[in-house]
Amino acid sequence: MCLNFWAHYIIQYNYPTILFSSIGITLIIFFLYLSLENPYEYMDYETSLFKQNALKMVLQEKTNKKKDFYILNVDIEDYDEIEKSFGAQISRYLKKDIGNYLNKKFKTSVFEMNKNSLTILVDKNEKKIDIDKYTKDIEERFKQYWKIGKSKFVLKTHCDFLEYPQDLTSCKTESDIISFIEDCHKFTKSDSYVKRVDKELVENRNRNSTILQIIETAIEKDGIEVYFQPIYNIKEKKFTNAEALVRLKDKETIGFISPEEFIPIVEKNGMIITLSNIIFEKVFVFLSKENVCKKGINHIEINLSGVQSIDSDLPNQMGQLLQRNGIEPSAINLEITESIAILSASMLKKNMNELKEIGFTFSMDDFGTGYSNLAQMVKVDYEYIKIDKSLLWPCFDENNKDRVKATLLLENIITMILNLGKEIIAEGVETKEQFDFLKKHGVNFIQGYYFSKPLCMVDYIKFVEEKNA
Repeated sequence: MCLNFWAHYIIQYNYPTILFSSIGITLIIFFLYLSLENPYEYMDYETSLFKQNALKMVLQEKTNKKKDFYILNVDIEDYDEIEKSFGAQISRYLKKDIGNYLNKKFKTSVFEMNKNSLTILVDKNEKKIDIDKYTKDIEERFKQYWKIGKSKFVLKTHCDFLEYPQDLTSCKTESDIISFIEDCHKFTKSDSYVKRVDKELVENRNRNSTILQIIETAIEKDGIEVYFQPIYNIKEKKFTNAEALVRLKDKETIGFISPEEFIPIVEKNGMIITLSNIIFEKVFVFLSKENVCKKGINHIEINLSGVQSIDSDLPNQMGQLLQRNGIEPSAINLEITESIAILSASMLKKNMNELKEIGFTFSMDDFGTGYSNLAQMVKVDYEYIKIDKSLLWPCFDENNKDRVKATLLLENIITMILNLGKEIIAEGVETKEQFDFLKKHGVNFIQGYYFSKPLCMVDYIKFVEEKNA
């Protein structure tokens, strides 16, 4: 008891806002300061919040003793925007204020789960509180503003709420528990402020885990396929380009998995470089083996990932691929999404300049998907601008009350891009009506199911040979 008293006294003296809900937690935190070589790994001294490493230790203590407890994770959805607009210091002060509020509300330690969220643990047996009332109070508090200096912030937040052990039976370690907490809001479609674990959340998370396993196996055992979607050239009246698209060979485990679903999983788990390298290798070998340029194909478009775009070794890697496969650089067009172009502007521009000197061309992909920055088309020398289907389809939706406005917007975008001297590729074209509209307004390249779905390598070669004959 003497040790516990002094532990409690020392920490309370240095951090008066922190209260501990149990002797076990107090001892754990105390030993962090006395016996660990680097206590900064366990506490943020600027905010007085405990870090994720400390949370792991407390979770381990609670689960080893088979305690039942609640987990409440407050996720600050607009934290990144606040940090970007007001700076790191203001955003940290804001997080400290939120931590102090949660600490006083629940009278327990507050942990920084990650940059965007704060977590508390509440013992079911020791805390005789109405947890539903408390979460409602939190919701009401976050409807009000937080004041830092002269600035006032009304934050967009939600709470992830879990109960141990019933919601976390699949978790074997404290790291599994933390991963589950972080995943909660990603796998639920609930629009309520407090997001609880339900059947849909568990199913979605399990699907994500299964897809990850499929991807890992595919990378290890040559389970990655490249498909090609033909692009029609109106002026030349033949198919001169194509976009390379990635597919997973495994279609038996859970069926077809769209790249829109599995690519974010690849990116989150740090496998995008490996996957991208596989795609580039397969495309370059395909171009060399089939000699598609002699079949009327000018170039193949390949998407450049965000991580790749800022890799200083990218020009060297591309040069080696060209040399190894005996391909002209003009046979490759690199697609860059608007979001990457905006977020990675400096390093991306350097790489683009070096790659252009080699002979590569570039397309701005997904124009019109929410990141549209017209200045990027002026600053960066793209040869092609790919208009996303989200700009095209509303113009032909008879149920769209804003159809006339959507059409006017698309017409002006096309005119502006053409006046800048760029070529336009229209994606998602599915009907003759859409094709005729684009042709009338000067769009030269058409991609979509109106001409062809994405094709495997063998079928693509047959398609080109037949159509371009």
